[in-house]
Amino acid sequence: MLSQIEEIFLFSMVLLIMFGVGASISIDSFKEVLNIKKAWLIGFISQFLIMPAISLLIIFLFPLSNETSIGLIVIACSPGGSTSNVFTYFSKGHSALSVSMTIASTVSSLILMPSLIWLCLYNLSSQEIVIPYLNIMLALISVITPVGIGVLLRIKNPLLAKKAEKFSSFCGLLISGVMIFIWIPKFFGNITDDSSLSYLSILLLNCGGLFFGYLISTLCGLQSNIRRTIMFETGIQNAPLSFLIVTLSFSGEQVQSISWVPLTYGALSVGVSIIVTIIIRLKQRF
Repeated sequence: MLSQIEEIFLFSMVLLIMFGVGASISIDSFKEVLNIKKAWLIGFISQFLIMPAISLLIIFLFPLSNETSIGLIVIACSPGGSTSNVFTYFSKGHSALSVSMTIASTVSSLILMPSLIWLCLYNLSSQEIVIPYLNIMLALISVITPVGIGVLLRIKNPLLAKKAEKFSSFCGLLISGVMIFIWIPKFFGNITDDSSLSYLSILLLNCGGLFFGYLISTLCGLQSNIRRTIMFETGIQNAPLSFLIVTLSFSGEQVQSISWVPLTYGALSVGVSIIVTIIIRLKQRF
C-alpha cells in the first residue's frame, strides 16, 4: 500500500500533468474529437468488452485464488483513469481524445460497471458489490477541473499556457522519476514464489489491455497518435476506484486479500506505461 508521502507525490503528479494537458489543448481539438467516431467505438469496445474478456481468460488459464480473481475482474470492469491522459500526453497522443474518452467511460461506468461485475463474478462470489457512485463523480471532477483550468489559461493567455505546459511537464516527469525510484525496490521485495503467479496475472491484464487496444486500432486503420491514445485508455484502468469498490464491498480478511490487487495493478500500470512511453519517444526521435 502507498505511504502518505507517496500518495501526495502521486496526487501532485496527476494534478500538475493534467493542468499541463489542458494547457496544451485548444477548443478546436475538442471539436475535432467529435468527428473521430471510429475511435470512440473502438475505445468503448476495448474498455468494456476486451478488458473484462482478458480478465476472464487469465482466470481460466491460471490457478488463481478467488480473491485475486475478484480483484482482477473489478479492475477490468472499471473505467479508465486520469493516468491514461498523462501517458497519452507524454507519448504525443491525442490528448483531447484521451480526456474525452476518460470522461465518457467514467460516465458510462455508472450504468455498465454493476452489470459487468455481476456477470463476471457470477460463479466466483455471492457478495453484493457496492458501486461508489459519489466517488465516481468525484473522479470525474478530478479529471475535468485541472484540464479545464489549463484550457481556460490557453484561451486567455496562449504564451503563458505554453510556459505552464512546459513547467508542469517537467514537474510531472520529476515526480514520476521519484515514484519509480521509491516503488521498484518495494515491488520486487514483495514478490515471493507463492505470489509470483498472481503478480504475473496482474501484469498480463495491464499489458493485454495495452496490446489489444493498440492492435485493434491499427487493424481499423486509425492514425498513430489515436492508436497510442486508445492503447493507454484501454490498458490503464482506474485503480483507486477499484480499490474503493473492494473496501466498500468486502470486510475483514477478504479486504486485505483482494485490495492488494488493484493497488499492485496501479503501480504496475504506471511502471509499464513509463517503459512503453520511453520506447515510443525514442522511436519518434530516431
